[in-house]
Amino acid sequence: DWMMTAGHCLVCTTHHEWAKNITFYFGYRNKSNYLYRYTGPYTAWVNNDLMTYSSYDSYRDNDYGYVHLDKRVGDTTGWFGIRYGLSDAEYASEWFNVAGYRNGKIKTSVGATERMNNNSLFHYADTEPGYSGCPIFDNEYYAVAINSGYLLNNTANIGRRITSDLYYDMKNDGMQ
Repeated sequence: DWMMTAGHCLVCTTHHEWAKNITFYFGYRNKSNYLYRYTGPYTAWVNNDLMTYSSYDSYRDNDYGYVHLDKRVGDTTGWFGIRYGLSDAEYASEWFNVAGYRNGKIKTSVGATERMNNNSLFHYADTEPGYSGCPIFDNEYYAVAINSGYLLNNTANIGRRITSDLYYDMKNDGMQ
């Protein structure tokens, strides 16, 4: 009943404000073919600095959100665990997976990561538009970061690290 995503996925781009109503699709292939659709009550937490960023670096480091749904959707769709607080050496020592939906098909890629700063990382897994908010995960299916975008020169992708601070913010907001 908890999920993490990129903060910009929770924004109404028409009105440039946080979305008030969201339909969550899981296993989306097209408008009539998906594993699960959730339209019930939810609570979302986002970093408000995302809407007032003064630089690309600030935007990138604040591009995260988490959501509590009023139903245990993961019992139907499956879920990832969360691994938080990895050191720079742990990120650099193994390759991580990224999985997302594009044009109705799930695609999984593997790539190396490296430290960008305390909150963000570069990753070199192949992604496509629409992968925002998908998990960057290890071989045991623990999410270690959230895919949020790509560098403007398109040489690497960017992920928001799941830091100890982010994990404990979620715990303090009620995640069990």
